[in-house]
Amino acid sequence: MAMAPLAPALFVENSCNYTAATLAGFGLQRYIVEVPGIVLNIEFEKRELVLADGSLVPYDMHTIAAGLYDKTLKKLSQFIAENDFHLDVADGAFTMNDEADAIRLQRFIHKPTQTGGKKWLEDEDEIGVIYGATLRAYSVLHGLLYAGVPGKRLLFFRPPADLDANSLNHERRIDAFEYGIQMKHIEFGK
Repeated sequence: MAMAPLAPALFVENSCNYTAATLAGFGLQRYIVEVPGIVLNIEFEKRELVLADGSLVPYDMHTIAAGLYDKTLKKLSQFIAENDFHLDVADGAFTMNDEADAIRLQRFIHKPTQTGGKKWLEDEDEIGVIYGATLRAYSVLHGLLYAGVPGKRLLFFRPPADLDANSLNHERRIDAFEYGIQMKHIEFGK
């Protein structure tokens, strides 16, 4: 029996009503694999995440809910929606910043998108990845579980809580910061 598409609110939570107790109450960790580590790069063509320790994590569907707005000319999810969900580079990748993104993700999940009319994450070997530590990331995770996506096929990457770290550009940011300190020290030392 096919499940009706879910309300966008299940994927996009714009309020700050989730406390640590509320998140713990969801019990999401019982259903998913939470992977420790920092994502340094996303290889869209290969459909792999590159972690700081050098390991690679393959994925079939990737949702980015890191709280960083997609600043490309068109959002990744907009390209996917406009091209009937088939792209050479970013197929299967979504950013989750607003309700329109949530609607695109729902269409992607519920519409047959593969050869033979299958839906994404329908096969046993397909993996979905959610990346982010924002309320939106937890909302996406909760929405996917509610939509019937088996938790054993979801990987949840939660970036570290270090406010000075940018997970996708961690090393360069530290180097730039240290260089700035050195330059200021040299200028003031004259």
